[in-house]
Amino acid sequence: MRFAAPVFLLWLLLQQERVEFLSYDAAREVLAAAPEFAPDAGLPGSPAAWGAWIRERDREIRSRVDRGLEDSISNLVLFGTSFTRLPRFESAEDSAGPDGDLTDAAQARVRALVSALSGPADSERLRIVRGFLARRRVAPALLESFLAANLRRFILEAKSYAERLRAAESRGDPEALLAARGTLYASRGLSVDASLLPNYAVEHTLRALVAKSVLHAGQIRRIAVIGPGLDFADQREGHDFYPLQSLQAFAVMEGVLRLGLAKPEDLTAATFDLNPAVNAHIARLGEQARAGQPYVVQLPRA
Repeated sequence: MRFAAPVFLLWLLLQQERVEFLSYDAAREVLAAAPEFAPDAGLPGSPAAWGAWIRERDREIRSRVDRGLEDSISNLVLFGTSFTRLPRFESAEDSAGPDGDLTDAAQARVRALVSALSGPADSERLRIVRGFLARRRVAPALLESFLAANLRRFILEAKSYAERLRAAESRGDPEALLAARGTLYASRGLSVDASLLPNYAVEHTLRALVAKSVLHAGQIRRIAVIGPGLDFADQREGHDFYPLQSLQAFAVMEGVLRLGLAKPEDLTAATFDLNPAVNAHIARLGEQARAGQPYVVQLPRA
């Protein structure tokens, strides 16, 4: 699918990473409006305590962003085909034994990625991985051990999630199962990967709002996409035979235009993402748009 960049112009508010912490004065009104939630959330009640608290939350979130990219790298190791001809795995569980030790095939794929990272291959995915490893100051001699340890951690976490779900299912309590599903990934890394499927739900909702006359023809001019993500190595299949891409903004814009809720020449979209790799990719997309170059996306077949 090809989108003419001048029509589907994405603009990015933060093209360079800039950290600005919300002040206590700015948050005071919200905290005062719902004081019953503040103790449970551990929110501080003074400007000095607020400054320390919000910076600690920032560190935690950035750590989860890094962990999410580590998870995406593990998906790339297991399922990617762009950097090696070795057979890909059908599931993460097949790549390690009961004790978490990697199989020979998994170790071979780790070494294949290390070789690709050290070689001339220069895909955007590999550039992101190289940049992440450089930021983490992983020495070239330690790449294989780092990636292998990360893969073991990823596999064991996946097994623990499955065990928690099985335990909840065994109780025969639908509410307990719902609670388990709702909190299962509360501390998991914030993955860079995004799925196309939620966009169908968004369009279905828009269609319902049109049917109820809540939205009208030509009414939408601006769209904000929170967490557009990247199609890096998706968690369902892990395919990476096509270039890195971001689908969410285009899918939402296409739905809005198909429903007649906007005019192409009037529509703009802003994206907001915690991951700098996502923001950098979309910033380059914006540069392509301004140069009149199309952005080609690959859509999965049902």
